Amino acid sequence: KDGREVAVKVQRPDVLEPISLDLYLLRSLAKPFKESRNLNTDIVGLVDDWGRGFVDELDYTREAANSESFLRSIAKTPLASVVTAPEVVGELSTKRVLTTLWVNGARLELSAEDDVARLCGVALNAYLTMLLETGLLHCDPHPGNLLRTADGRLCILDWGLVTTLEPELQLRFLEHVAHLTAKDYAAVPADLVALGFVPANMEEAATSEGVVEALTDVYSQWAGGGGASKIDVSEVTGKLQALTEEKGNFFQIPPYFAYVLRAFSVLEGIALMNDPDYSVLNACLPYISQRVLSDPSPRSTNALRSFVYTNAPTAARAHRIGDAPPHRAPQVIDSKRFLRLFDGLQSFAASSGGLDADKEQQLETLAVQIVDLLFSAKGSPVQDLLLFEAARLIDATVRDSLHRALSAPPPPLRRVLLPALDPFGLLRASSPLLRKYDEDEAVLTAARELLQPLSEALQRELAHVRERGVSASMLLADEENVNGKLPRLVAAELWRRRAEIPVVSARLSARVLMRGIDRVDAVAAAEVEADREIQANGDALGPSPLTQ
Repeated sequence: KDGREVAVKVQRPDVLEPISLDLYLLRSLAKPFKESRNLNTDIVGLVDDWGRGFVDELDYTREAANSESFLRSIAKTPLASVVTAPEVVGELSTKRVLTTLWVNGARLELSAEDDVARLCGVALNAYLTMLLETGLLHCDPHPGNLLRTADGRLCILDWGLVTTLEPELQLRFLEHVAHLTAKDYAAVPADLVALGFVPANMEEAATSEGVVEALTDVYSQWAGGGGASKIDVSEVTGKLQALTEEKGNFFQIPPYFAYVLRAFSVLEGIALMNDPDYSVLNACLPYISQRVLSDPSPRSTNALRSFVYTNAPTAARAHRIGDAPPHRAPQVIDSKRFLRLFDGLQSFAASSGGLDADKEQQLETLAVQIVDLLFSAKGSPVQDLLLFEAARLIDATVRDSLHRALSAPPPPLRRVLLPALDPFGLLRASSPLLRKYDEDEAVLTAARELLQPLSEALQRELAHVRERGVSASMLLADEENVNGKLPRLVAAELWRRRAEIPVVSARLSARVLMRGIDRVDAVAAAEVEADREIQANGDALGPSPLTQ
């Protein structure tokens, strides 16, 4: 009536009957097939889940509601400007007729535009957002349902086949994908148990050393890119077969996973058409980075910590005086993983907003995001992590400096200087508090590794400055200098929000103070334990002859 172009989908008559017959036949064969192959997987449950999806797909009012729900939820995410779905014309839609506004565009895998690779990244980020955030997952992303619109956005068609995920399951998937993108394959078996891929009586077998080794091999090959075609199937199958013979059949496919697997395997196939070396595991990094760096929920924060931390060299708590570690969490930051997170964040910004260094507005948005993550008075998971690490670094640096200063003079001179510099014996009495630990050296090493890329970038920029024959301050102030724009915008945003900086400084001071208190408590506890051991040894020896 109003001249708008529309697309109309009309359901074939009597289509439910043949679908019902097909599902009945599949369900009848499911149980004998499971028994003949000695499978743990609930094949009947899988068929039932598929059947529910197929039947729901025939209700076009449900499809319209799914599409509208997606548009509402994606509008609240950073992908709002680059992902869309057809707008439903409700007054022209019924249970068997669906009318939507026409979308001008080309199938993603057939488009000749130069941004197809970026839109493949957008598609994966959109599906991860659905899987791990909004909870309504589009399960039919075949090439005909993914369009590149005329204005360069990704449009997802056909919302009849979907699945929903409960919040707890979403969080378990978030932790699992974070472990995969961090290449922390040792954590994968426990993830599989939590996600229902292991029968209830087989958890111990699934988390044994041999299984960890086999899964590490599979995921390492998969992360190398190229999809399943690059995996040595015979080698992997042989390892899994040997483990099955030794420990029993300890894997199963939970019914809910069939649609999740379908969605992401199809996405991987489309991306492999554009890039034969595409790795869906590596491509998950941008979304995971954005999520764990900004989501303050406890489970997401735990995923962040598991991503960036590895165990310190000395994890066990010693019991001798002065040997107790200064903090209850003997972990050190993995600088390579941490830097990968920020690379992923930049990639997410590029895919969700078309990051271009020539566009001032997009750089301003990125500058605001950086300040929000690192300096906001509201705080963020990554700010908390960095403040914690900064407090550890200050603590380790102070004790390292004191240790170096006190160790510098040769022993004869030290015996003369120490009484003169410390007449009351305060340093000697405080030696358990000032002693260096293995953790300190690990913290200092991690800090050097984190700062090294920044130092190298600065050196390259200074060399470039010398070649141009201008001062660094002039280059930074140059409006046309791309490398100077982002630091300048970050500095401007920091100045605009300078009232928040004292709040962050106070948080850092509090963490440094708490580390000092933790250290005093640890030393005091060690002294009490030592006294108990001395007393226990004395009681075991019996009374002294001098006291009889």
